[in-house]
Amino acid sequence: GSPCMQGLHLSHIVVRPAMPLLLALSGLAPGLALHAPAAARARSPCMQIKSPERPGSVADMSAAMADMREQLAADERTSALISAMRGTNINDDDNAASGTTLQVVEMRAGDDSLPTEYDPAALSAYFRKRPGAVLTRIGQLALYGGAWVAKTLLSALRGELTSGSEGEVAAVAGLRDVLVSLGPFYIKLGQALSIRPDILSPQAMVQLQQLCDKVPPFESAVAMQCVRDELGVEDVSELFSTITPEPVAAASLGQVYKATLREGGDEVAVKVQR
Repeated sequence: GSPCMQGLHLSHIVVRPAMPLLLALSGLAPGLALHAPAAARARSPCMQIKSPERPGSVADMSAAMADMREQLAADERTSALISAMRGTNINDDDNAASGTTLQVVEMRAGDDSLPTEYDPAALSAYFRKRPGAVLTRIGQLALYGGAWVAKTLLSALRGELTSGSEGEVAAVAGLRDVLVSLGPFYIKLGQALSIRPDILSPQAMVQLQQLCDKVPPFESAVAMQCVRDELGVEDVSELFSTITPEPVAAASLGQVYKATLREGGDEVAVKVQR
């Protein structure tokens, strides 16, 4: 309804009073004329869009943009990058890193519990009482992460990790397996890395993009033990008349089982965090 926006056409735009910007924009495309009349500089800023002075100027711009898109598609690397960013090259496997075992750290029972909110002092006090768990986790990181680092360094020394090469793709696929085995924090790191074309080639990005929707579940025996411990029962059948033996869905932070409450018969989703 503003008088500044009447007669919407692209080829002729009047903007006041940003003169330096207009001078910079006026050379962007043929038929795009921008000017700021001197007599109008004292008025409040306003944008007017007028009818095109040259017929076909919008069509010329559209044709130029279409030509640019064709040139980008013709470039193999750019085309691969666009496909990777869209996730169109992700394979059809049910899960990424299927069969990978989640590395679990058993926590010694005590009179305290793991804080569920971020509290550095409480977390420090909790793990100070459990040095065995801390050493176990450090060992897992050193064993699985260190093995991947050593293998990748060897491939780099052989010159096998050039951008887009089979060696790079294989190395990133191995990294994906390591991240899945180490748990949700590392899976999140892999997800962040999967959209970084400045670090990885498009072919390698695809391997980590599978972590966005194809994370494999961890063992149901571990999940059921978590349910029993959290709910204080000897067997899940005390609470659920039925529960799926395997998760119906899994993601980076947890997995979900479909169950029926023994009391009331309601169907529920039981989510177990990693």
